[in-house]
Amino acid sequence: MSKMAMCACCLILSAYGQSVVITGSLINGSGGRHVVRDAAGVLWCAYVREVNTGGVITRPVTIASSADNGGTWTVSPFVVNDPTSGLNMPNGANGVNMAIDSTGVLHITWEAYYYPTYFQCYYRNYHPSTLAAGAVLNLSSLLGATTASRSDAAEIAVDARDIVWVMAPTPTNWVTRLLFSNQPSAAGNTFASAGNLQGSASSQAPRMVIDATGLVHTFCYRNIGMGNYEHRVYSPTMGWSATTVLGNTTAPGDYYGEAAADALGNVHALIFKDSQVGQTATWGLRYRMWNPATGWNSEIPVADIPSSLYTGVLYYRCAALAVDEGSGMVSLVMRDLAAGGQLRLLVKGLLDPSFVSLSDLTAPSMTAHEYFVPAMRGRLWPASDRTGSTPDVTWRQGTSIANYTLNFQRAVVPVATSTFLAEAPLFPGTSTLVRVKAPTQGGLPFVSAFAFSPAPGIPLADGRVIPVAMDGLFFMSIDPLNGVFLSTTGILDSTGTGFVGIALPPLPILSGVNFTGTAVTLDPLASSGVGSIAAAPFLHIF
Repeated sequence: MSKMAMCACCLILSAYGQSVVITGSLINGSGGRHVVRDAAGVLWCAYVREVNTGGVITRPVTIASSADNGGTWTVSPFVVNDPTSGLNMPNGANGVNMAIDSTGVLHITWEAYYYPTYFQCYYRNYHPSTLAAGAVLNLSSLLGATTASRSDAAEIAVDARDIVWVMAPTPTNWVTRLLFSNQPSAAGNTFASAGNLQGSASSQAPRMVIDATGLVHTFCYRNIGMGNYEHRVYSPTMGWSATTVLGNTTAPGDYYGEAAADALGNVHALIFKDSQVGQTATWGLRYRMWNPATGWNSEIPVADIPSSLYTGVLYYRCAALAVDEGSGMVSLVMRDLAAGGQLRLLVKGLLDPSFVSLSDLTAPSMTAHEYFVPAMRGRLWPASDRTGSTPDVTWRQGTSIANYTLNFQRAVVPVATSTFLAEAPLFPGTSTLVRVKAPTQGGLPFVSAFAFSPAPGIPLADGRVIPVAMDGLFFMSIDPLNGVFLSTTGILDSTGTGFVGIALPPLPILSGVNFTGTAVTLDPLASSGVGSIAAAPFLHIF
């Protein structure tokens, strides 16, 4: 990335500024994603706050919304939990996660986890437009876990079909099970089991993301050997894959991680190596990327934090990860103790060998837990909640329980020259639009094409390659009478936006088919007459 581009991004970042979602006695300790965006662009934030009413303390799970990109927030009167699910003390809620589906329904999990004696996890859905709310579902009781069954499971995600996936406690300490709703949007409030994350030992600090083909990627710490951080994939049609150990396989172990999925078929992971509280070793933050064709790449160092810096200062969930789904540009926020303890935004292009520092979100501070549990919004599904080039960051600030703030920052990362993203999942018998976006190419003509593979691609005289193979699907897609790929040529508007249509015939045999596509702009002043070339997404017919 050029120095000029970095400076421009920093200026934009400053222009957006920060906002405070809530100030007061605030608890939000799970570290998972808890901000989502709906189809209208409204942001929704879930958090746990502590309320003292005449000496009676409660912990309501609360929802706030912002219609101005996080500039101001309005608190909903709806309270997610009730006296049976962490509203009342002494076992009040102390963490929350949230996802959204394509219909705008919010899906919330929250926990009341108190080591070593009390553990309960809950789920509820709520539609802020209709005010319809499902019943509170005790996920612990659903699986037979008692209050003594220790757990830190509470992850939640939604797939392309609006099936809700949750991670829940089991009766066995620190063993996590993957559940999925029996109906889209969790209608009926019933869930089925996909099985435990691992076949043996613990599955702690669990995380999950759902990729472009609907595979559920799970990550967890296992208390085996020296302590492994592991990845395992669940396919709704094929079941569980083998396990891959990420990070190192020697003492003292890898305990935590974060992950994100892009539309190009990749999964991106941030691994917290040797990050056990009280550890005397150096904590290492490492990045790795998974691709369906090649598996996991080699790790890329992000930071190494010696114990002299983090002891008594740093909470282990000190970083978060997101990705621009169309370009694969990875952004992460971490507390950079080596530079003074501020929250710092770093970015890495899909093919870049390392991360570069883009901007600081906060002032330096070495106060213990001053910037606490950062989180970044954005999931591949639904399309409205994608990160894009404006990752939204939240973090808790302050060290006095009576004076916490939950801060929000809309950041800006470098924009890809061109992207090519479907606006909705692809199903037989349905139609969707593919958005062509080339921000610097407004007013230029564009041409799009599709193929079963991005390789070997079409070479240009200037050394660039258009990422579509010249196969049968390619020649079909460029035929103006093909009837499936529509409006494959056009003119980008002033914002550099255009649309291509896909109208799939109602043939069940199409389910499971993978293909790709791209768009190029035609610029007579550019080399080879081609301006921008969009990265080729992983298009899957569900």
